[in-house]
Amino acid sequence: MGMLSPNVGEICRALYVGRGEAASPSLSFEARPSTGWYLQGDNDVALSIAGTEVFVVRAAGLDLSDFTLTATSAQMLAAVTDETGTGLLVFNASPSFTGVIANAVGATALPSYTFTGDLNTGFSSATADTPIISAAGAAVFTGSASAITLGGAVDRLIGFTVEDARTAAVDLFPFTSTTTGSPAAGIGVGLSFIGDSGDESATSMGRVEFMYSDVGAGSEDSTFNIALRVAGVAPETKWAFLSTAATGLQMDLTHAATADRVVTFPDLTGTVTLTAGAQTLTDKTIGTSLTPGAGIFPSGAESYDSGVWINGSNFVTQIVVDLTNLDSSTTDGDILGDGTEADCHFGQITTAVNGVMAGGKVTCLEAPAGGQTDIDFYSATEATGAGDSAITGLTETALITSGAAWTSGRVLGMTAVPAANEYIYMTSGAAGTAAAYTAGKFLIEFYGT
Repeated sequence: MGMLSPNVGEICRALYVGRGEAASPSLSFEARPSTGWYLQGDNDVALSIAGTEVFVVRAAGLDLSDFTLTATSAQMLAAVTDETGTGLLVFNASPSFTGVIANAVGATALPSYTFTGDLNTGFSSATADTPIISAAGAAVFTGSASAITLGGAVDRLIGFTVEDARTAAVDLFPFTSTTTGSPAAGIGVGLSFIGDSGDESATSMGRVEFMYSDVGAGSEDSTFNIALRVAGVAPETKWAFLSTAATGLQMDLTHAATADRVVTFPDLTGTVTLTAGAQTLTDKTIGTSLTPGAGIFPSGAESYDSGVWINGSNFVTQIVVDLTNLDSSTTDGDILGDGTEADCHFGQITTAVNGVMAGGKVTCLEAPAGGQTDIDFYSATEATGAGDSAITGLTETALITSGAAWTSGRVLGMTAVPAANEYIYMTSGAAGTAAAYTAGKFLIEFYGT
């Protein structure tokens, strides 16, 4: 084998060689006859190194089916580009790799490692130590040593989908956190929810977390906590659901010691047990407020408030009313109200809300003025009693007969109690002059079991 050269002054327009094979390529080198190019098939050109085929150039692309990349060859292949200069390298089968495959860092819109026919979807790392997954040219996953960021559409759905043969079981997706130290009470795992606030600064809106309150082997107890942000302060635990050997729900509501707690049971039909400090249902609102008739509030009285409490097995019902702007009559026994409007009652007593009546009392908080100062208290089965009409026109029961003008601080006990479902009325206790009240506040209390 020698060197072929054209005659001096002539141009070599074509060079024809045999087909060759991997062990003896047609175009080789003087010192390396088993390394070079040869024809594989009818229109495919193959490269052989040391008698072994390493890749084939076909009309459809570069075939690396039998090529094993090493660190050295990977550096060479990193420079392989297609006609667009994008660094596209196509693998038609499943070659194996050793060493490092290096490529350009790429960009979110044009990833370094991508897919045939979808060049803006793939993997890149435009920022050091930050791997990025792009879909349609937008980052959907960005990772770092300290965080993972998921991007995409605002209304994206992030979740897990599992399909198996379960019929009555729950699939669990574990979130695991371990420690190299000694676990102690308070160790746990949680999720933090972060979003932009008014200054467009991402802050934590809240957390959900599970933690151990007891880490003893075989006696572990855990809690589920909900932490919320209040008045710009970093999230703190507001709800804590505690594990308990007993059935039912055990819950802590954490807040400032003097703050109100409001718990609503919209469809309560059973028994509720609430604990506040060392007290059980002491001064805790449990029933609904009473509703006065339209002839009392809001069109008449200056103010009206009511509530129902339970202390142990006792019900306490309180009504606080300011008579200002209500009217009294010239006739003893006429109902107080807003002129002659109907429904001049101060609320209905029911067993479900107020218990079975055992007693009651009235306390004068501010002496009445303007209207009749001698005022009596009644209950009646009807809700329709009108102002300036006789209480005796209803099916009534006298609860308190004052017999004198009310003065601030005066307290009278009831000589009778309302029957279930009766309504509360106030009447003039003596004849007088019809006039509107300019003052007069009363606390009406009922005790039930």
